[in-house]
Amino acid sequence: MPLITYTSVVGPTYNPHGEYAHWIAWQTAGRDGFIVQLIYRESQWQDAAGHHQSTSKRYWEAWRVDSNGLIFPTKQLSQGKVNDYFGHTGKGPDTKGDWEITGLVYWLIADGFVDSEWTKTASPSGSGAGILYCRESNPNADILDTPILSRREGGVWNSTATGTHAHKDRY
Repeated sequence: MPLITYTSVVGPTYNPHGEYAHWIAWQTAGRDGFIVQLIYRESQWQDAAGHHQSTSKRYWEAWRVDSNGLIFPTKQLSQGKVNDYFGHTGKGPDTKGDWEITGLVYWLIADGFVDSEWTKTASPSGSGAGILYCRESNPNADILDTPILSRREGGVWNSTATGTHAHKDRY
């Protein structure tokens, strides 16, 4: 298995009301394959009216790595080139809650990737995968080994009138 790492390009940035942004760039020694990431997203909060809300999403994303080690897709930001984004939408004033995003990262050789089993639009659950290859169902378990890398980011905030803390790292 080739080494897969990442570099933070923008963030991580914790903004008020639970908003979060972290752009990264992948690096890998792998060639002619795919960086595949299983995402788990959890968020729970109390809105300004006092109602409890929650979301939970699970989906797969994949980036193509060519024979020269170039990773696609890549987005150009003013701070540099990026491949992935972990973000959480702010929930507005007078809210409180917490969120977590976990990514398990795998390497998949090109021969194991079946293009027709993936889509290049956001999944029906609104996964946020954008132009990436994405899917909600598991790929064939035989083609993936154990995760090479695990990413885990989370936050907690309390922006109510009696709030005890601004948005901060959960861990």
